[in-house]
Amino acid sequence: MIRLGDLFQIDKGNGFYLKDMKIGGDINYISMSGENNGVSASVHKVDAVEPYSKGLITVAMQGTVLSTFLQPKDFYTSLHVAVLSPKINMTDREKLFYCSCIESNKFRYSYGRKANKTLKDILVPSPDEIPSWVYEVEIPDYSNVTKPYLDEPTPALNVEEWKEFRLDELFEIEIGRSIDLNKLEQSNIGMNYVGRTEENNGVTAIVKRPDEKYVYSGNCITVPMVGNAMKGTYQENEFCCSQNISILRLKGDTLNVFVAIFLITLLKQEIYRYSYGRPLSLKRMKESAIKLPSTPEGNPDWKWMEKYMKTLGWSRGV
Repeated sequence: MIRLGDLFQIDKGNGFYLKDMKIGGDINYISMSGENNGVSASVHKVDAVEPYSKGLITVAMQGTVLSTFLQPKDFYTSLHVAVLSPKINMTDREKLFYCSCIESNKFRYSYGRKANKTLKDILVPSPDEIPSWVYEVEIPDYSNVTKPYLDEPTPALNVEEWKEFRLDELFEIEIGRSIDLNKLEQSNIGMNYVGRTEENNGVTAIVKRPDEKYVYSGNCITVPMVGNAMKGTYQENEFCCSQNISILRLKGDTLNVFVAIFLITLLKQEIYRYSYGRPLSLKRMKESAIKLPSTPEGNPDWKWMEKYMKTLGWSRGV
């Protein structure tokens, strides 16, 4: 075993605030998130500050501590994101192996125990100890994932011009009729069972079709009311659900995955309003408001939202 600091040069990152960045460029902004490879936005180049080069590893020091990713594009970082540069020649396979090794130490940390001072001392296998399967396992080709659906510049967001809409103006909202997972038969072939998680698109199991009163059609957004309150996911296909899941269907227009992800991102910005001391209720959800791009007539500009999402580099993987 070898100390991580002996194998990698560890840099503290840029420490940029996203609010100070210009959104819509082709440089990734890496935050302390454990999702989407740590990417929170695409930004423009900062004057006089070169981005980190692709092929380096980022590690969250706080937040989702020790979330570790190999970055495929040039990037900037937020506060508390370390950047690891190998001190020896290393293939992407080897870097990904070390990402897994670093993440395997997550259990040692929490919001009360940060990794800033101890990252360099984590023990990982030396290059001579890398298992042979690292070089043998087949790696899928994700070369098209970063190609947008529309080969056009990403339009400016101009958030200051957006209009506020209540959620009950935008959606038909209901609490799903729940059924306990232990009452269902799990199967490799069946329908999605949506729980109160944002991982795996909210799907916690595949089950055999239950009684029709528990089945909901797809093309909607599901949002947990407790636990991961307001952390919505898009459901494309039919599903059944656990307790405390709200179902949002767009009023007066047809939802698609691009608009759904745009909306889900904004819904997540409302998480801070809710806690165990102030739980999310159906009434509070309906009264909540988000700002959206609007048409000259004052309606949500769904076409603009769809076009915006289609110009982003990750949409090819949707």
